[in-house]
Order: sequence, then structure tokens, then C-alpha cells
Amino acid sequence: CCSELPQAFKTTEDSFIVGVCAASQPTGSCLADVTSSAAAAECASAGARLCTLAEVEARATKDSGCGFDGQMIWTQDECTAADGAAGYTAAKGSDGSGAECRGESDVASVRCCADMCPETEPVELAPSDKCCSQLPNAFKTTDASATVNVCAASKPTGSCLADITSATAAAECSAAGARLCSLGELQAKATSGTGC
Repeated sequence: CCSELPQAFKTTEDSFIVGVCAASQPTGSCLADVTSSAAAAECASAGARLCTLAEVEARATKDSGCGFDGQMIWTQDECTAADGAAGYTAAKGSDGSGAECRGESDVASVRCCADMCPETEPVELAPSDKCCSQLPNAFKTTDASATVNVCAASKPTGSCLADITSATAAAECSAAGARLCSLGELQAKATSGTGC
């Protein structure tokens, strides 16, 4: 898992959301123009794996090195090429765009992922008393908050509150039928632009 891997493996806000860390130099070198099997072997030799297309689309690999954000990187997602041959999906290293099926003789660049260690995984939160559609209009759903399935507000009961204790903050949220946000939700920028 991530904390057991070389320092090349980084956790960013985006990779934290999907529970992974990523690296473009898992064993110390940038690798471009390699086959999918060579890419998978490189990741495995570092104790990691190829990322899934979903992780790449979630930007978990963005800014993880070697200038591969604009390059096609291998994912572990199997696919069938136009000629019917089995292959693996390659996609743009920053955001998973341009995904295409490539065969075993095709090449792409290497970025690897690993799962977060259990002690760093987000803590399960008790659900709020109400869901977003039942909360006051102060609660907004943005593109960022939708990625972590929450809505957020800075004035849950109508007033901006600053310099208060965590117990008072929790009580304020609870009074509106909501809850305090998790660290992962804050890192996902779910509360950005919600006021005060």
C-alpha cells in the first residue's frame, strides 16, 4: 500500500478521493513507449499496479511526473480492439481523455497506482439526518461536491459562524439535519464556493 512504497508515489487531492497514490517513476526511471505487459511488470516490481481507467479519469495520476500528463498511459482495463484482438485501454495521463483500446504490440507510457494503507483510508461517517434535497436552500451541490456525493453549506441555519469549537460546529450542522464534512470531502473542494 502507499506508505510502504518509494517516495515517487504521491497522494494528491484527486488521488485521495479514489483512495490511491500514483507514480510515473515507480522504480526510478520514466518509461515511455512500452507494451502493456512491460508496463504492468514495471508497476508490479515496485509493489504497485497499473491504474484503472476510472482512477485516471478521476485525475489520480495527474502531475505524477515524467511529463506524462499529455501522453497516453496504460491502464489495467481490458478491452477488445477493432480487429477483435484482446488488449488494454490507454488514456491521457492527466484525465483519462482519449481512451482507446491498444493491442499487446502497441506502446504507451507507464504510470502506476497503489491503494492507500488501511490507516489512511477515509473514516466512515455517520449519515446526516436529512439528504440534500431535504435541506435548506443554503446547501448547494457543485461539480466538486457531486464527485463525493454531498452538498455543502457555510450557513446551515442562516448565519456565518467563525471561531467556534468543534462541538458547536457539529451541533450547528446537526440542527440543520446535516453533519460536519470529512477531510476527504474538504480535500475534494466540496465546500468551495459555499459562502461566508
